[in-house]
Formats: sequence, structure tokens, C-alpha cells
Amino acid sequence: PLAAAGLKHVAVVCLREQQAKQAAEEIKTRSGAKVSVVTAAAAGAQTTQACAADVVLFVWLASTHAVFRAFDGFDRQRFCYVQGTGSSSIVRTLERWATAR
Repeated sequence: PLAAAGLKHVAVVCLREQQAKQAAEEIKTRSGAKVSVVTAAAAGAQTTQACAADVVLFVWLASTHAVFRAFDGFDRQRFCYVQGTGSSSIVRTLERWATAR
């Protein structure tokens, strides 16, 4: 489903950098999309860049409220809550989103 989704840019928002980078590498390999990893604890340049993504994968167990608020105006159809903190949870959430589209 990731290869067929036609994604150009995906953002992963997660304070657990290792898991986010593993997921980003797998997403990049499987979809060909650019993947931005947001590991900041507050809104800033990383969240601004993420708002330009086709889809944002938000790992709510490994993030802060301040970062979440940076996506207040973001299209909720392209904002996915990840229910776990591992790289497989992040990739699986994107697969489900792509399949549902």
C-alpha cells in the first residue's frame, strides 16, 4: 500500500529518535517518499516543515502537548495518531492510512 499511495512527503513526530528514524528509513524504502522526523519538544522549524507533509504520523505516547498544538490547523484527514512507540507501530499506522485512502 505504501508504494501505491503516491506519497511525496511523510512526517513522523516522535521524541524517541531511534524508533522514529527506523520507521522513517522503512517508509522511505517502501514508498520512495521524503520522510521528516520531528523530535523537538516544542513547536518550531521541525513542526513547520512537518505541516507541509502529505501525512503526519503523530506518536502521541512519545510527544508533548506543545508539539501537538503546532498541528491545530492541520487537515485531520492527513493526521494519524500512532498507538504505540515502536517503528513497526509507526509504519503500520501509515499502511492503514494509505489503505483507507
